[in-house]
Amino acid sequence: MDFLFAIPSFILKLISSLFYWVFSLISGILGVMLLPFKLLWGLFMGVGQTIISIVLLPILLFSNSGDISATQPVVITSDTVSNNYHLEEIYNDIIQLEKAGRNMEFLRSYENLEECGSKMRGYQDKVKILIDKTNALPIKYKMTLGSAAIRLNSCVSCSTEAKKQCEMIRLDLSDYQSMMNEE
Repeated sequence: MDFLFAIPSFILKLISSLFYWVFSLISGILGVMLLPFKLLWGLFMGVGQTIISIVLLPILLFSNSGDISATQPVVITSDTVSNNYHLEEIYNDIIQLEKAGRNMEFLRSYENLEECGSKMRGYQDKVKILIDKTNALPIKYKMTLGSAAIRLNSCVSCSTEAKKQCEMIRLDLSDYQSMMNEE
């Protein structure tokens, strides 16, 4: 009697295997047939991007925005950048917060954790403002002052690694001073 139930399941398994094989064969054939169209589509997209670049290049090169003529060079001196971005103010703010972070060292023990947390929250608001200011700087200054500002988050925290981050800030500020002396 069990033999009668085994036959339909065997036939069902055989039919499902046959459909699986036929479907795999058809999808493989379709994939091979569509391959040239996929290659042509990729080539077409590449040509389209090239055409767009060729059309836009003269517009970008010869467009005149504002009062600056094409023969007039644009020169930004370090004094201009310093005045526009208040580099010294940012530098001094970073130094003050770094010192505050170093002075928090005794608060980083378990007994003083609550006081450390309240000081940290106060400093973190100032750090966020500094990070926003340094994000607006040209990349030349962002590399040093921006890096120092980001490290301030850890320096003024209650983390046991805070002291190391404060030391890294001093290295960033040293790099900034060297860069400014070269200009």
